[in-house]
Amino acid sequence: RIRIGQQLHDSVAQILYAIRLNLQHIASENDALANEIAPIKKMLNDAIFQVRNISVDLVPSVLHDFGLKAAILSMCERVSTSDFQVKCYICEDQEGLDKDFLLVVYRVIQELLNNTMKHSSASQVIVKTRCDTEQVNIEVTDNGVGFQSKLEESLRNGIGLQSIKSRVERYQGTLEIRDLEQGTQVKVTLKIK
Repeated sequence: RIRIGQQLHDSVAQILYAIRLNLQHIASENDALANEIAPIKKMLNDAIFQVRNISVDLVPSVLHDFGLKAAILSMCERVSTSDFQVKCYICEDQEGLDKDFLLVVYRVIQELLNNTMKHSSASQVIVKTRCDTEQVNIEVTDNGVGFQSKLEESLRNGIGLQSIKSRVERYQGTLEIRDLEQGTQVKVTLKIK
């Protein structure tokens, strides 16, 4: 993950930036081409944005530099839009937690947010974490359409949910998914080893 994330940042993103600079140079010297180049520049900017997001998702440097709370808040801010508002209530970082464990907590929340964005048609999501010396509790609640298929089928067929389930099992935790009157609530508990 680190190697791929760095390659995306150091190689692919830099090439895309160079292409954008060259296009800007061509457009500034030839007004007739500026209108034709504008949609290409927009697609290029979208590609740069996507590469940056993938790079950050693969290697969340903010997690290592500033801790779990800052990383989750940054992730929530990054995915939040006017049509998809994410509110976070995150516990303070616990001292001395293993970096692998912190990454697992981050990835579980990331996957839950991704699932909500892709499948729920929600406009609001609330992410909460609670920490104590024995475990971390994660709760993600949305106001979307809920599970359209049976939960067992979703757990069997959904790669994201399978990934969360395997992480939960590795940390002797629990996974609880509830359909609400409007929306879904997912509760995950991970035990601190």
